[in-house]
Parts: sequence; structure tokens; C-alpha cells
Amino acid sequence: MPVEYWLTDAEPTGLAISKGEVYVTNGNTEGSVLDVFGPTAAANTLTVAKTGAGVGTVTSKPSGISCGSACVAEYTAGEIVKLTASPDSHSTFAGWSGGGCSGTGTCTVTMSEAKSVSATFTAIPQQTLTVSVSGSGQGTLTSSPAGISCPSACSEHFNESSTVPLTASPAPHSRLAAWSGACAGTLVSKPCQVTMSAAKSVGAEFDAIPQRTLEVSLSGPGSVTSQPAGINCGASSCSEEFDEASTVTLTATPQIHYQVAWSGCGAVPSPDQCEVTMSAAESVSATFTPIHHLLSVNVVGAGSISADHGQISRCGAGGPCSGPYQEGEAITLTASPAPGFLFAGFSGACGGTGPCHLTLEADAAATANFAAIPPVPIPAKLTLGKLTVKGATATLRASVSGPGTLSAVGGKDLARANVVAAKAGELTVPLALSGAGRRALARTRRGKLKVPVAVTFAPIEGGAAAVATKLVTFVATGRGHHSKPGRR
Repeated sequence: MPVEYWLTDAEPTGLAISKGEVYVTNGNTEGSVLDVFGPTAAANTLTVAKTGAGVGTVTSKPSGISCGSACVAEYTAGEIVKLTASPDSHSTFAGWSGGGCSGTGTCTVTMSEAKSVSATFTAIPQQTLTVSVSGSGQGTLTSSPAGISCPSACSEHFNESSTVPLTASPAPHSRLAAWSGACAGTLVSKPCQVTMSAAKSVGAEFDAIPQRTLEVSLSGPGSVTSQPAGINCGASSCSEEFDEASTVTLTATPQIHYQVAWSGCGAVPSPDQCEVTMSAAESVSATFTPIHHLLSVNVVGAGSISADHGQISRCGAGGPCSGPYQEGEAITLTASPAPGFLFAGFSGACGGTGPCHLTLEADAAATANFAAIPPVPIPAKLTLGKLTVKGATATLRASVSGPGTLSAVGGKDLARANVVAAKAGELTVPLALSGAGRRALARTRRGKLKVPVAVTFAPIEGGAAAVATKLVTFVATGRGHHSKPGRR
């Protein structure tokens, strides 16, 4: 543990060594802390030497040795130092000597005293590789490991017995025609592998590729580009030369809501692409036309539907119910109900009860729904006619405006009567005194009983009922009575 002191006099910030002790201060004012470490440990020197005709470096862990440049370093007495040898690409590491190290692995040195270690590097014999390029075309030859990049760097030394791959890279509009020298017989589609058992020479012949013209003509709003690059047709036709036997892919970019139709293609891998093999001069045309979608309409109920333009007109009333419309085109559909019907609303591609506004992006279908208007009830009509009285009973003729039910009531003196009318016309309503009415008739001095009768007609379709009244005079038996038709 360090011994901590407080400075009473200003001293410089930093580190100092005196009499085997290390002094560290964190300030230069009175009250600054001073740590004292010590006594310092003894140090021993490690020296590394490189021998042999080869080239390499030796490094240490912990750091200190990087030989090359730094071949001597001091380490704390007893410290363990590990040395690593790294030969360059044209050398091998032959082994260690001194410091207790041997072999070609890591050298471990215990610094109990000053020590010296030697690292021997052996040079690998070199063989020269010379290359050349020729022919009517252009291209480069490169090697791995690096060194050859011909035509600028066409000769290099490589380790004896090593394998050097050579890669031929033709320039645009050129191709590798043949390998020669140490690579004779190698396929032009593959790199050449050169084994450096001795000095070697290699040739690469590049031929110029004949050019063929591709002409592209346009019609309509759109553009065409090519891969490889060269064709870039916008508002007008264009042409470009491409390598003979190469495949050119043309890509069309139609204006929005348009599509392309090709002619002159060898293949059409997708609707917007055209492939052409340049075996000779070729021509291709790209025609851009509007995209159309089918609009279909249907009518439910009695009515018709029409579009503001196009083929759909009076669908449901004998007119066409479908037609093509351009993609992105605005269409308005209007429904017209037949007499006695109302428009209940659209369904499908449209909704609501107003006009339908569509912009087609695909095929679409809409339905116009019409519903019958409910009938308005006809006001009930009731007319009372001839009345015939026979003692305590009577018959009353009545005319009604339609099917329904007739009922006749007359208080406690008359039995309730109900008659069903199957249709409009005349019918008979039977009337009869009730028991109470018969007794009242029997008590009369003149043998007559007057009963007010209310007749009600309730139509079967509903609506307000019609009511008419009739004063009926019933007479005792044997005293018949007839009356003229009464008023409603």
C-alpha cells in the first residue's frame, strides 16, 4: 500500500524518483496529496538479435521489444516475457537460441537476470514470373499474392514452389481468347494456377468483341433503359452498340396508369422487361397504352343505372351493364328508380344513396338497389242502403269500398252484428234485437221500438274506418215496416 502525505510547500505536479522511492503528486498547492511508492524494484535488460538471410520481426508481451527497430528493453526482475517471431512473405522462421529458448514456437523468458535471445530467419528461394498481354482487345492480368498487374507491372518474384493464381480481366468490349506459356491449355473461363518450381512466363491474348447495334423505338408516354447501360430512351427513340452474342435487358417505365407492349424481344421475363440476344443488329419497339379496367353494374328491383360517360347507360332498362374504363379515370354512376319504386342505395364498389363517384384502379362491380314504395291506403267508404224490418229483426244493405269488416252496434237493445266483405261492393248486414230489446219492444204501447244503429267499416289494408248511422224502428210481430235508404 502507498504511504500518503500532505504537501506543506508547493511542489510541481507529476512524478519523481528519489532513493528508491516514487513520489506522485496531484497538485502543486499547499494541501495537495502526495503518494509515495517504493522502494522501486530492480530491472533487468532483455536483448534480441536477428540472424540469417531472411527477414522478420520479433515482438514481446508485455510490450517493449519490437525488433525491427526496438531490440532492447528493460523488465522488472523476475518478470515473464513472451517473444513471438513473424517472418515476412519471402522468409521462414528457423528457430530460437539463447535465453533458454529453442524451436519455432513462442519463446518464454524469465527475467531473473539480463538475457539475450537470437531469432534466425531463413530466406525462401525466389523464382521470377513474367507475363504479357496481346491481341486486338484489351485487358489486365493480376496475381494473388499481389505483384503482377500487367500491362503496368508484368514481372515479379514469388516463393519457389508456391502456387500463384493469375486472373485475366478483359476490358469492356474485349474477351480473353487464350492462355499461353505456362498457362497453355487453361480454359479461358478460369484463372490460371502457376506453380513456381522455376522461372515461368505466361501470355494472355485478348480479342476485341464485334459490336452490334440495338435500336429501340417508343410510342406513347414512357421510357426505356438497358442493362448493360447504353439505352436511355425518353421522349424519342434511341440506339446503342453492344457486344456480339451478349444479352441486353431492356426495362420499360410507363407513365402512371399506362402499360407497355413489346415487339422484337427474344424473351419477356416480366411485363416491363424485354431480353435481346445481340447475334446481329436488332430492333425493339415499346408501345405504351392506357390500362383499362372493367366496371360492371347490377340492378335489384325496378330502376336503372347510368354512367356519366362510357358504355354503361340505362342498365336495368335494356341498356349495357358493363364497360371498360381507363385506370385513374373518374366515373359517376346515377340511379333512376322506376315509377312506384325508390332508390334504396348502392352496394359493392359504391355506397350511399347519392351519385357514386369512382376512380378505377382494378376491375370493380356495383349494385343499385331499388325498393317498391309502400301503397298509400285508400280511404274507406261506406254507404248504407235499403232497410227491411221484420218484427225484432231487420236487414240493412250496405256498400263498401274494398275488403274489410262491417260491424253494427245499437247499445243494449241490439245484438252486435259482424259481416266480412271479401271485396268492394254491396252486402247485407243482419240486425236483431237483443233480449233486452225484445222485452222493451213488448212493453211499448204502440208496438214500436226505435234503435239508433252505428255501422263501422274497417278496411283490411288498414287506415281510418268509415262510420254511418241508421235509425231502425222495430215493430211487434205482424206489424211490418219498410224504410227508404238512409244517408251516411
